[in-house]
Amino acid sequence: MKTKTLLIILNVLTWIVFIALLIKAGAMLFLYGYSLIKPEVAGHLYKGLNMLDLRQTNLLRYTLLSLGYAASPALQAYIAHIMIGIFTKMNLKSPFTLETADRLRMISLMIITTWIVSFLTHLVDGTLHLTTEYLFTAGLTFIISEIFRRGVEMQSEQELTV
Repeated sequence: MKTKTLLIILNVLTWIVFIALLIKAGAMLFLYGYSLIKPEVAGHLYKGLNMLDLRQTNLLRYTLLSLGYAASPALQAYIAHIMIGIFTKMNLKSPFTLETADRLRMISLMIITTWIVSFLTHLVDGTLHLTTEYLFTAGLTFIISEIFRRGVEMQSEQELTV
């Protein structure tokens, strides 16, 4: 019973994170679009981000940074969406399913994609710093997906034995 309650709580928290990330990505995209019409908006972007000077001097770099800043939370929202799918379809009596293993693998790939986008954004920004947290988390998630895949195999073998 405790596990089921914990999964419900995690599902609710994941929904909250999902919505917050969508709002952040949407706000960044909206403000970028609005700043193309009214350049002074670039001085007051999401959470005080000021890119007015960049907007006025290098529109391409401004566009790449704005899209990078919006893409990262959008990708993270997609990861949260995949997690919601796992929580929604999880069966505690038979947790090892190929669908869950595939979703975990997709999360791993999306974490790597988020890292690449973040890396490229920081490269364009000129504040390059390598973060290994994304790679560590992606690797860990991939390993868990493989454990789930093996669990599916073992579960199938056990059902055939009985």
